[in-house]
Amino acid sequence: MTVAPVSTGWHQARAESGTAGHGEGVDTPLSAAALRAEKLRDDLGRVVSLRGLMAAGVTREERLAHIRAGRWAEIPSRGVVTDLGTLHGPDLWRRSLVEVGPQARLGGVTALEAAGLVGFEERVAHIWVPKGMEKSQPTSTLVRLHETRRWDASDAIDGQLPRSRPDVATVQGALWAKSLRQAGLVLVMPVQQRLVRIEEVAEVLERVRRHPFRRGLRAVVEEIRGGSTSLNEIDFAGMCRGRGIPEPDRQVMRRNAEGRQYIDARWRCGVAVEINGAQHDRLTALMSDEIRMVDRQLEGDAVVVISVLTLRLDPDPIFDRLARLLAAKDAA
Repeated sequence: MTVAPVSTGWHQARAESGTAGHGEGVDTPLSAAALRAEKLRDDLGRVVSLRGLMAAGVTREERLAHIRAGRWAEIPSRGVVTDLGTLHGPDLWRRSLVEVGPQARLGGVTALEAAGLVGFEERVAHIWVPKGMEKSQPTSTLVRLHETRRWDASDAIDGQLPRSRPDVATVQGALWAKSLRQAGLVLVMPVQQRLVRIEEVAEVLERVRRHPFRRGLRAVVEEIRGGSTSLNEIDFAGMCRGRGIPEPDRQVMRRNAEGRQYIDARWRCGVAVEINGAQHDRLTALMSDEIRMVDRQLEGDAVVVISVLTLRLDPDPIFDRLARLLAAKDAA
């Protein structure tokens, strides 16, 4: 997930007021109060809750003095930001957790990123609280708050960044996705990156009784588990027929130097389709597919590789392009 940095706006406020002022608003290089503020920032971090300040021995009077002097910024009734720069990633998450309240936890792809997920693009950070718990609305437009009855404290991990367990976060991210295609991607990536086992995800998904993506996500789970990867179950030919595309020949046998090879689907105009299951990240399967595709290209075929997840979740774009390729081959 990539979350754009959030500018607090406090730089501008401080520049307008100046570091020079009256009383506590004056900071000099040797100011004891300024040095104290910097040490607290180094010890406590850029975002600190009121409870954290109290545990560090910071009194209410000292906290307000640092805020008035422009050294810190207040998170109303919740805590402070001790560094007035732009907040990124974990610092933004921590500020949002403090702002929402003690029951807040990172969820979905945000919790997965905190656990190590890489490569997923998401503009907003996701935070959840159990339904009915005390909360405040986040002020940043890049933070989305989910109030839910589906998850509770047993689904979370405590720590510096309280967050959902990876299995729960995977299902949350899928349910909160903008489309079924995106939901499937959220479900697959944590498994591929070994942040969670598919059996754990399947167990959490079973708790979801009603959701528009439920059926599609269960199909994705079965694909990853290897439960339904045959072309008969996918009915690729039927999907072609339903879109006005001529049905291909299926499981076409060819011979190469290594013996027989089977092509998943082929049109006589010279277009071949290889359908990869969700478990085609295995090295032996990849090597076999690579040889088969090169052989087809040597014979002049245009080879199209399609993931079974694409066929399950978002088939229309690939079929639109396949139809254009077939038309171009027929016209050649």
